[in-house]
This record gives sequence, C-alpha cells and structure tokens, in this order.
Amino acid sequence: MSSFLRRREPSSTSGDLLRPPLSGEWGKAYPALVEFLSATAWDDGTNRAPGTLTVFTDGAAWKCCLADKDQGMVCFVTGPTPGDLFDSLEHGLVHDALDWRTQRQGHQKGNRKSS
Repeated sequence: MSSFLRRREPSSTSGDLLRPPLSGEWGKAYPALVEFLSATAWDDGTNRAPGTLTVFTDGAAWKCCLADKDQGMVCFVTGPTPGDLFDSLEHGLVHDALDWRTQRQGHQKGNRKSS
C-alpha cells in the first residue's frame, strides 16, 4: 500500500524568533497584510501578538479568516480568486475597512442547539 503521508522527525531548532519571517513577493504586493501577520510590536514599541490568516474554499468562493490575536478580533473576507481575496484584505487593512468582530471563545460540543 502506497501512501503520500510521511512521519516527520521533529525539528532540532525552534526557528529564529527574534527576526521577522521573510515576505518575498508578498511583502511587495501586500505590505499591510505582511505587517499585520508578522509585526511583534506596535508603533509605540509595546509588544504585539502577530495576527493569523486562515484561507479555505467554500464551493467556488475563496474565503479567509483574519484574526487579530492581540485585540481578540476576527474578520472574514470572500473573493472569487485567491488574488482577489488578498487584494481585499490589503485594501481593508490600509483603509481600516474590514468588518472586525469580537472573537468568540471556543464552544463545547454540547453547546450547539439542534434543529
């Protein structure tokens, strides 16, 4: 039986936590998004938890959840292509036009109402 899954050996290093990740072409195309995802300090020098981005598809649409871990907020964006999705995120961050909501705390299995 052939499988593409392979068990990986744990990394011997935890990475360089003092240096921001390289952004490559993303840094040129989406500077506000890269800053949101990688900045570890606010402009006043206080510590900041970097944001996270989760990308997924739903039917023919590309969707994402952008999470501001430092402020406990999330927003969701939808686009027809990944490029449109990232363009919308960049525009929304630059122009403070994203629909931020308070992040819900994880819910337990028994808390959902059944219909």
